[in-house]
Amino acid sequence: VRWHEETKLDVYRPDPRIYCSVMEVHGACSPPEIAFQRVHQIFQDMKSMCPNEEIDTITCTRVCGCLAESKHPDSGDAARRLLDEMLDSYFNEGNLRRKPGQAAFSAVLKAYGRSGQADKAQELVKEMERLAEDTGDSSFAPTQVHLSALIWAFAGSGDVEKAQSTMLRMQKDFGSEVEMDAWEGLLVAWSESR
Repeated sequence: VRWHEETKLDVYRPDPRIYCSVMEVHGACSPPEIAFQRVHQIFQDMKSMCPNEEIDTITCTRVCGCLAESKHPDSGDAARRLLDEMLDSYFNEGNLRRKPGQAAFSAVLKAYGRSGQADKAQELVKEMERLAEDTGDSSFAPTQVHLSALIWAFAGSGDVEKAQSTMLRMQKDFGSEVEMDAWEGLLVAWSESR
C-alpha cells in the first residue's frame, strides 16, 4: 500500500486477493479482539483502495470467513451485515458479481456458531429457505454443509435438543448420506451435555 501511495503506480496497488490474504492471517493467528479489529480495518482499507467491481462474491465470502475465524463475539453480526450487503447488491442493484453463494452463507453460519449465537444461525437457515422458495433459486437452499454448521452452533450453545432435531431433519432430507461433520457436531453436543 505504501509503495502505491508513494509512487501512484497501479502496479503497486494491492488487489482484493492481497487484502484478503492478510485478513486470513489475522483471522487465524491473532487473538479474537485484535483479529476482529484488523479484519474490519483492512476490509475498510480495501473498500477505499479497490474499485467496487473488484470486490465481488469471492472477496466478500473470504471476508466473512476471516470474521468467522476470528472467533470474536461480534463476528457473527459483522459477517451477517456483509452478507446483507451482498444480498442487497444482488437483489436491489442487479449486481450478479455480488450474489452470495453457499460458501458465504456457510461462513456466516460458522461465525454465528463460533460467537455463541445459535439462534441467529437458525434464523439465517430459515431465511435461506425463504429465499430459495421466494426466488425459485435452489442455490439459496440450505445444504448439508449449512445444516452441519447449524448443528455445531447448537452444540456450542449447549442446545442438544435443537442439534438432535436438526440431525433428524438432515436424515429425512438426505437419507443415510448425512455428512460425518454433522454427526461429529451432534456427538460433541451430546458429550458436553452430560
